[in-house]
Amino acid sequence: MKYYTILLTLISISACGHSKNVTTMDKDSQKTLNGQFMIHQMNGSKLPLTDLTITFNDSIKAISGYSGCNRFSGSYETEGNMLKIGPLASTKMACSNDRNAVETEFLRLLGLVNSFENSNGQLILKTDNTEVFKASLENNMTITYQAATRGFFEKIWINQNAINFSNDYNLKNINQVNCPSKEWDDLINLVQKIDVAMLPNLEPPTKTNQYDAAPGATLEIGLQGKVYKTAVFDHGNPPKSIEDIVNKVLSMKKLVEKG
Repeated sequence: MKYYTILLTLISISACGHSKNVTTMDKDSQKTLNGQFMIHQMNGSKLPLTDLTITFNDSIKAISGYSGCNRFSGSYETEGNMLKIGPLASTKMACSNDRNAVETEFLRLLGLVNSFENSNGQLILKTDNTEVFKASLENNMTITYQAATRGFFEKIWINQNAINFSNDYNLKNINQVNCPSKEWDDLINLVQKIDVAMLPNLEPPTKTNQYDAAPGATLEIGLQGKVYKTAVFDHGNPPKSIEDIVNKVLSMKKLVEKG
């Protein structure tokens, strides 16, 4: 009888220890906010818009995203699963009444968020114990090329759905067209030929941008919540290993200009 009692006690202790470890792991996985999330539910209802995003950069505690009409950015703080967002700044574009209404409510609710749950790429933002936003980690690749100097600015960012282009430093004026599947496939094939993790280590072939002799440019690839970005190189003279990608991005910009 004593033998069975001891055995059951050992089993109970072992099970409790295992449960504690699992709980700790679950809690740890919820303490980090990082990556771009697509918002698909707000205040318990599905959204009429499908392009709302929110991006967390855990390394610098920066938040940004698209609220339906304008882009917003700011800072955030976390302690455990507690979350404090703001202050936020936003661009000032004018949009349709429907988009303005969604954006107003989106930003209002975002300012009230004070906690979160983040597990397996699914994010829930809460006000107290009430779920306010539900979002999913965006795993699609985004490729961004940006070049700038005094009096010149060019930004092109492309994902599977859209090609975006702007000459406006403040990104108030953005041109956008749908991304043709063949163009996207061709671009992805070029990206797959390089090791994106090595982008920050690429040496610029020339550095005349340091003397304003050429615009400074960067290539950035966002993939599965991580961002890989090159050092600044001269616009028109990228590192050899990414030359084909840069040229392809610049050629896709022409589709926006034609559209």
